[in-house]
Amino acid sequence: MKTIKVVILNWNGAAVLSRFLPSVVENTPSVVPGGKTHEGETPGGKTHGGAPHRVEIVVADNGSTDGSVELLKRDFPDVRLVLLDRNHGFAGGYNRALAQLRAEDSWAAAENDASGANDASGVHHVSDANEASGAHHASGANVKTGSETDYYVLLNSDVETPPGWLEPLIEMLAANPDVAAAAPKLLAFNDSEPPSFDDKPLSSNSKPTPCPPRCLCESASFEYAGASGGFIDALGYPFCRGRIMGTTECDAGQYDDAREVFWATGACLTCRVDVFHALGGFDESFFAHQEEIDLCWRMQSAGWRVMVEPRSYVYHLGAGTLPPSPQKLYLNYRNNLAMLYKNLPSGRMQLIVGVRLVLNFLSAMVYLLRGERKNFSAVMRAHRDFWSMKREGARAKRRQIQSSRKAKPRGVYRGSIILRYLSGHRTFGNIKTEVGE
Repeated sequence: MKTIKVVILNWNGAAVLSRFLPSVVENTPSVVPGGKTHEGETPGGKTHGGAPHRVEIVVADNGSTDGSVELLKRDFPDVRLVLLDRNHGFAGGYNRALAQLRAEDSWAAAENDASGANDASGVHHVSDANEASGAHHASGANVKTGSETDYYVLLNSDVETPPGWLEPLIEMLAANPDVAAAAPKLLAFNDSEPPSFDDKPLSSNSKPTPCPPRCLCESASFEYAGASGGFIDALGYPFCRGRIMGTTECDAGQYDDAREVFWATGACLTCRVDVFHALGGFDESFFAHQEEIDLCWRMQSAGWRVMVEPRSYVYHLGAGTLPPSPQKLYLNYRNNLAMLYKNLPSGRMQLIVGVRLVLNFLSAMVYLLRGERKNFSAVMRAHRDFWSMKREGARAKRRQIQSSRKAKPRGVYRGSIILRYLSGHRTFGNIKTEVGE
């Protein structure tokens, strides 16, 4: 039986894990039924049910020093634990953890193959890896009983998952072989009080008030980091269906249709294992912020599609409650420039990056005039370090991406989302997005 791995990256988040991980453990099924493949998308054009998948929950720890590992071993013994030597950031942490999981699973599959070969040949005493390989080929056995992984679900540690959250995401990928990644509808989590994480973990039956303080929604509001699907405008500014700039909409079911998007939120990103690794995973030079947008852009350039599936929804603490910082500002400005430089075609890259450098400088001056010197410095450092990134590897990454481009991305708004916002249009509404950069 193949596997789905729900992988949570943690760094000094013991309090967050103790509060949110119980919902993941309780509401994640141990087995997900196989999805249906659309007619015409398999040899012979037949529709059939896919094989079921075993689900494994994994926490990858990024070198925590706050007792996270001890907490996981004590309170969540059934959760698989991957230990990293230090904090490699979101991008590097996930890349290393997933590479380690893949290597361990390949080793286990090879061991099982060797065991099957020994059973078939009547040999049961092989222990050396090379001898095992030889026994496998000598017997002619090709028994694959290893736990190979088809899908990753990369889930933030501050996400609460309700019952039924996982199945629609897997069904989306199983039914659409050209879709590389899918995300759920992301709703804002708010426990009506500032999160101190001192009380008991929430029960999966609890119904939080998923609305940040600034929101007047009676039920739920979308969450900043993904809402109901991510898009990008002509100048490279990301926005969401349900969140434009800093304004989040109430969720009244207006964006409940599954549709193609430009990017899927990294707070809950479901993707194909082979595609993730074939594209090199996240860009580790980003460290954190916008790495999922960059990955989705590269997926689309390679000919894959990215979807949002609102039948699945989760609650994210995230940016709706946690305050911004100069470091986050720095990473967003720097990484956005690097992403545009790598992924835009030559005919537009110089123009768009040039315009963004000017707009970013104007933004920095606004911070300076407001007396926000740390934010001003963050933007200027982002510009400086963007040029360093170009010299230290971004040029080579750009050449690789551009030389292998197969398709133009979808989910691009041809106008300026900032001008649209300033003109008073602060909801997604009927924004038209299309193919192209």
